[in-house]
Amino acid sequence: MNIAWKIYFWIYASISLLGTIMLYGSGPLLNLYTILSELLNVVIIVGTYSYVYKKNLLPKIFWFVIFWVFLVLSSIYSFLSEFTFLKSYISIQVPEYLDYQLPQDVLTLENFLIGLVISLPSFIAIYRLSKDKFLD
Repeated sequence: MNIAWKIYFWIYASISLLGTIMLYGSGPLLNLYTILSELLNVVIIVGTYSYVYKKNLLPKIFWFVIFWVFLVLSSIYSFLSEFTFLKSYISIQVPEYLDYQLPQDVLTLENFLIGLVISLPSFIAIYRLSKDKFLD
């Protein structure tokens, strides 16, 4: 089981790095959302590493807070994905503060669902770190 987690970690870290390169390769997208997203992504990768390799890098209260931030931001992303999804099929006026400056192909329902499936083990790892439980 431990080898599966190690494989997952390296695939997840690679996909995250590739996603970052592709996102910023399409042009400068520096806004509050992308900056927070990238910072959280780095923390999640560090947390997943900490869990997989049984390294207690930060206190469990930190991982508890990060778990809930990760969960809330993922929910907000889901909400924004729905707006973009609806806007592409029907003519609705989306408030400017909800209409992020991401390319239309980045913020889609399909991308959200794929990202959720890929990130689910990291959710589990961060949650378990917040409870001081490591891989056996």
